[in-house]
Amino acid sequence: MTFRVLTPIKQVVEKLKGSCNNLIDAKVDGPNLKMRCVNHSHKQGNERRPSAYLLLEDTRDAKNRKLEAGLYSCFGCKTTCGIDKFVQMALKCSYEEAIGWLTTNCETEPIEYEKLERITILELDSEVAVKPRRTYNLSEYENYCDYLIKRGISPEVISKFGIGFEVKTSCVTFPIYTNGELDFVAKRNTKTKFFELPRSEDMLLGRKPSVYIDQIEGNSVIICESVIDALTCWTYGKEAVALFGTGTDFQAEDIFKGDFYKVYLAFDNDEAGISGTKRFIKHLREVGYDGIIKVLEVPIGKDINDLSKEEFCDLFS
Repeated sequence: MTFRVLTPIKQVVEKLKGSCNNLIDAKVDGPNLKMRCVNHSHKQGNERRPSAYLLLEDTRDAKNRKLEAGLYSCFGCKTTCGIDKFVQMALKCSYEEAIGWLTTNCETEPIEYEKLERITILELDSEVAVKPRRTYNLSEYENYCDYLIKRGISPEVISKFGIGFEVKTSCVTFPIYTNGELDFVAKRNTKTKFFELPRSEDMLLGRKPSVYIDQIEGNSVIICESVIDALTCWTYGKEAVALFGTGTDFQAEDIFKGDFYKVYLAFDNDEAGISGTKRFIKHLREVGYDGIIKVLEVPIGKDINDLSKEEFCDLFS
């Protein structure tokens, strides 16, 4: 996009409401506009629980990087894009038509770009492309925050996994271990709702960790998309792993190596979760897992963290 949108993002959304039903009940949630996703859909987009956020004003993330107003992010289908692609998805039109709509209906100004060297996945040794693995001082995060308590996670589970809080960034911190060693600290901003992972070589190549797999003691495991869903399972007395998404073949290998008798898949019951479930089952079979795979029927419009303990236990009956 060769121009910047000057019209306030909230006004842009108001102009779009007549053309996109998913925006009708959008509500301000901190620095974001919370809404049903304009990209993926369940029953033609009528998802019951809003899963997407549109940033209303310029801000900065936990690493002081600028986030421009109009940044769109959906926790269901994992879409992240700028205001141009957001408009394209909302109007269900071509990219050229979306740009035309923006220039016609909004105040804009041209952007002068400097020529930048393109960084590709093949240049992973570049300091620009990949940040070196850093060391962490976990004592920095030994602060109390009731965010997870309000989400139903027990104090015992919070303590078990060393979850903390970084006051200066308003982020809940999740120490992630691999083979018993601290790999990195994931952060969830309680204001912007963005989840921050390191931009490491492993992440760029899709080698995400299978979070909490080292703590599994039983012969069965629940596989979740998010860390908070996995923590909910632990709170309710079931061992679980989080994939930071719907999983990769690398993570399927982790599950296979865990030698589990039974695997429960508890992905969100939306378009992204359903397709992710099918894909991860395929990954499991391709790496040689021949145990029992059971898909937990999470209610439409909810995820594991939304369920009461009784509702959670009913999934296994």
